[in-house]
Amino acid sequence: GRRAASQPGRVLRQQGAEAQPERRPTAER
Repeated sequence: GRRAASQPGRVLRQQGAEAQPERRPTAER
């Protein structure tokens, strides 16, 4: 959620990764 203003689309992916760490545990971070 750090680049929310920059790329809202990316934020949605980050939120999904946090909700489902099984998909991307630390790849997005």
